[in-house]
Amino acid sequence: MHTSGVGGIKAFVSKTLWRVGLGHANEMLAIQSVLLAPGTSGKMVDVGAHKGESCREFARRSWKVLAFEPDDDNRAALEVALGGCDNVSIDVRAVGETTGAEVLFYKSTLSTGISGLHPFHESHTASGHVKVVRLEDAIDEYQFGDSIDFLKVDAEGHDYFVLRSYPWSRSLPRVVLVEFENSKSEPLGYDFDILAQYLVDLGYHVLVSEWFPIERYGGRHKWRGASFYPCPLRDRRAWGNLIASQSREVLESIRDRIA
Repeated sequence: MHTSGVGGIKAFVSKTLWRVGLGHANEMLAIQSVLLAPGTSGKMVDVGAHKGESCREFARRSWKVLAFEPDDDNRAALEVALGGCDNVSIDVRAVGETTGAEVLFYKSTLSTGISGLHPFHESHTASGHVKVVRLEDAIDEYQFGDSIDFLKVDAEGHDYFVLRSYPWSRSLPRVVLVEFENSKSEPLGYDFDILAQYLVDLGYHVLVSEWFPIERYGGRHKWRGASFYPCPLRDRRAWGNLIASQSREVLESIRDRIA
């Protein structure tokens, strides 16, 4: 992007809103601060729930939660954290585009957070097969209803396919959070821009929360900044989260709370 003069520079800074050099950020806390208003309730679908870090507070606030976690070790911890909540349903299946398929599942001794459906790191080893379900079918199966308030997707490279399995014609979640990382997704045929544009085409505004490239899975990560899409990544090797809402004001509020 080229700018000319002081006005162009100011416009560029205003549009991108980068906060370069900040070492910490928490997108989930920012989203919670906007969605979890006192006295309100809602519905959350959590794909890649891990050990419940993202959905725990929603469950505690009496939201109805549908959580997917195919990693049996992670799911055991998830069940300890949330298994006693009658407003939470935990599903053992992976989410994808073909209900009923059985696919290889991979784990890593390096990090419990990178289990998934394809081996993108040298530490991955196959740990058996898991069944796949489309989000649309699972939502019907659990009689979860069409009014979803928050859809969170962290599927280790398969995030685009998860989104494509959601019944968008029936409902548009108030907020969508989906992870991106080109090194995981490009071997599967898509990149950051395809993922972001998919949400834009559905009528969403998209906030890009970019983190510096991962130095080591399972280690500490450094946040780079946030910008509204369309925008280039500062580094194509970066990773991060796309946060989408039909309301730009909602996204601005989330952005202001991230760091």
